[in-house]
Amino acid sequence: MTTLRVSDALQGVASSCQALAGQVSAGAPPASGASGQPSAAAMKVGHAGVKAAAAAMTARMESTGTDIAFVDMTYNQTEAESVQTLSAVAPVM
Repeated sequence: MTTLRVSDALQGVASSCQALAGQVSAGAPPASGASGQPSAAAMKVGHAGVKAAAAAMTARMESTGTDIAFVDMTYNQTEAESVQTLSAVAPVM
């Protein structure tokens, strides 16, 4: 029988979320050029929008990673409790 590795998979997903959040939060460099130029001003507005979106995505990914890590902990606790309950009623073979 193959052992189900739910905990390993959940920890992998949680780690991936945290790693991706770190990449997204790095963001892009600010626009260069004189701020009086229309194209530079438009770039600054665009970068501000991208920075806000990146911050929102980073927060969401970090939150998802934390939630998944909590689910993993809860899953392991439930499994341990189930083992205790079943061992109390089922004979060990």
